[in-house]
Amino acid sequence: GTVGVSSNPADVAHDILTNADYGASQPSTKIGSTVFLDWDSFDDCKQLWDGYKTDPTNYPAFNGSFATADTVWAALQSALSVAVARPVMHQAQVKIARDSIKPHRAFMFNSANIVLDSLSATYTLSPENEEDHVEIEYRDDDLMEPAYKIYPDALTLGKTPMSPYKVKLFGCTDGDYAQKYARLIYNRRLFQRKSVTFGTEMDGMLP
Repeated sequence: GTVGVSSNPADVAHDILTNADYGASQPSTKIGSTVFLDWDSFDDCKQLWDGYKTDPTNYPAFNGSFATADTVWAALQSALSVAVARPVMHQAQVKIARDSIKPHRAFMFNSANIVLDSLSATYTLSPENEEDHVEIEYRDDDLMEPAYKIYPDALTLGKTPMSPYKVKLFGCTDGDYAQKYARLIYNRRLFQRKSVTFGTEMDGMLP
């Protein structure tokens, strides 16, 4: 594609994978046997996130820099976390998986590829000393110094927040976006309390 500056996390992830100087130096081809990126996944996310640019409170802009050496996979996770997404490997390709409402349920694992009697579900109850709010650390857009947003605040919580669950949102420089992210993490911790584990055969290959 065209060389330029972009804060779109999909572009940043693509650069991490394909750049020959500081990235993984993977081929940037869309056809043939050397395709390493799931292009449909990257293009879908890029177009979706570009569509949010008119509303910065919804645009997951990545405005960070890597000061120390790290693995490619860790860099991908850092760049995509601001967009509530993560890199995944599927059929020897890297794709972007977004945490979002899906139009249809997709069952990738079922009785055909789950080891017999290995499926279990656990529910996490609120401990007595559980944190009562989420604190997001981001970077102030003007000074590039640490700034903070919390959810819920004292008015919503009905008391003064005392014990924070702290999250560093690397690459985020928008306070309004950080505020929405804090609410997302709080709701995740409040409602997503069921964990499912199981074993697979054939390295988890899908039938």
